[in-house]
Amino acid sequence: MLICISGLATLFINIISQTLIPAVLRRLSLSFGPLGQLRFCCFSCPPWFWYPSSPFAIKLSSKYYSPDQTGQAAGNIFFFSTAGSIAGSLITGFVLIPRFGSSLIIWSTSVGLVLVGLTGLIGTKTTSVWS
Repeated sequence: MLICISGLATLFINIISQTLIPAVLRRLSLSFGPLGQLRFCCFSCPPWFWYPSSPFAIKLSSKYYSPDQTGQAAGNIFFFSTAGSIAGSLITGFVLIPRFGSSLIIWSTSVGLVLVGLTGLIGTKTTSVWS
């Protein structure tokens, strides 16, 4: 559900950045600083749903690792998270943005996150992973 909510939040910031930010900028002077304040509010929303995913993944992996291997599970998760962040940054900066533009990338990412989240929700048979 966290992934689905983060996808919806990402979709929300894209809509807000294309509609609300230009409207606010036309009405207020740049000395007021609405751009920085509005972008901070918009772009700080999705990470609040992304941040719990690593501890949640570690908790999920505890079903597949013995209790004395929890550190190894956490290390593996953070390794792949860091490697994915580095690869994603390089690919986005050098391939995706020049080819597709940032708006299409944000739309695609948000739709992809929602689809992955819904797939996980549909595939889940238990109501709580924490039990």
